[in-house]
Amino acid sequence: MQKFRTGLMVAATATAMFAGGAFAASLDSLVIHGDAAKKIHEKYALSIDAAKKMAATCIAYAKSKNVAVSISIMDPIGEMIYFERMDGQGKLNTSTAILKSKTALVTRASTHIVMNNVLQGQASEFRAGFYNGEFANKGGLPIIVEDQFLGAIGVGGSNVDEECAQAALEAVVGPQPPLVQNLPRPGRANGG
Repeated sequence: MQKFRTGLMVAATATAMFAGGAFAASLDSLVIHGDAAKKIHEKYALSIDAAKKMAATCIAYAKSKNVAVSISIMDPIGEMIYFERMDGQGKLNTSTAILKSKTALVTRASTHIVMNNVLQGQASEFRAGFYNGEFANKGGLPIIVEDQFLGAIGVGGSNVDEECAQAALEAVVGPQPPLVQNLPRPGRANGG
């Protein structure tokens, strides 16, 4: 009887955590294993299955908002793991998704930070782009699991790109840091 009660309590706790979004995927469940890992001498390479799940979640999120997006998921050295675009996405949309994932790779942070730095006059968009290869627009997030940087996701083509990327990471990886706050341009308060 004691084992049965303990089993029920464990099952109820696990169900409550998953239903409440408080789960966190293990690093081991998101990376490649065996011969694939040995072949490239890489222990922590994001699996194609994990990348496809992220893209599928992002697409479902975009559909729920009646928008279309392009999704770029890259490994830590900037190689494409997975790319998908919804119907109606043109060259600009696909390019921005790639630029956002590349920027999150370079900065190891949200691309929204780069955008806010430009908006606040702390950085020049030209300098960030030309010298650092950064794209000053929100929609790119790093993929970090158990303090391991696995790559980045970039979403382009809509007004909810960053939220789409966040939803994908939360669904596949687990809880994420809150999104970066939108900052106004200096001198724009009260119509200035």
